[in-house]
Amino acid sequence: MAVAVGVPVYAVAPAVQGREAREARRAVAEMREQLEYQRQVAPGVQVRPIANSNSGSADQLLVLPALVVSIIFVLWFYRAATIATRLRRPAQRSPGWAVGGWLIPIGNFYLPYQSARDIFREREPGRGVVKRWWAGYLVAATLGQALVVITGFNPEPEYTIAACALAFAVWMLAAVLAWEFVHIATASLTTELRPPKAIDPQPTTVNGVARR
Repeated sequence: MAVAVGVPVYAVAPAVQGREAREARRAVAEMREQLEYQRQVAPGVQVRPIANSNSGSADQLLVLPALVVSIIFVLWFYRAATIATRLRRPAQRSPGWAVGGWLIPIGNFYLPYQSARDIFREREPGRGVVKRWWAGYLVAATLGQALVVITGFNPEPEYTIAACALAFAVWMLAAVLAWEFVHIATASLTTELRPPKAIDPQPTTVNGVARR
C-alpha cells in the first residue's frame, strides 16, 4: 500500500504545496502593498482580503490517501509493539508510545525509532532493519520539506519536475525499507507466537512391520 498509494502522493506534494506557498507569498505581498498604500495615500481605503488558494482542493486530495496509509501503518505498529510486550520482550517504552511518539514535536524524531527497536529482542539479527527503515524515513521526510521550499521559491517548470522526480525516488526507497521492516518484524513475532511443532518419532521396524 505504501508503494502503490503513498509514494505517488508524496512525489507530487512538492508541486502542489510549492504552488500553494507561492500563492501565499504573493497574497502576503499584495496585502503589504495595500497596507502601505493605505498608510501613505488613502487612510480611508478598505484593504481587500487575501484571495483563497486555487490549489487548496488539490492539496486536500493529497492529504486523504497519505492519512489512510499513515493510519494503517500506525495500527500495525501499535499491534506489533503490543504483541512484543506480551511476549515479554524487553522494551524501553509501553506500546502506547508506538502511536503517541509520532504526535510529539521533536520527540517524533526518535520515539518511533525506540518503539520499533522494542519489537525485537536485543541481539536478534533482524533488529538492524530498524536503523535502515528509520534513516530512509527521516531522509525522505526532511528532503520532501526542502523540495517544497525550493518549488515555493522557484516557479519554473524544470524545478517542479526535478523536485517531483527526486521526491518519488526518495519516498520509493523509504517505502521499500518500510516494507522490509514490516516483513521482518512480523516474521519475528509470528515465529515466536506459533507453538513448537511436536517431534514425530522415527518409526521402528519389528518383524518387518513399521511401528512408532
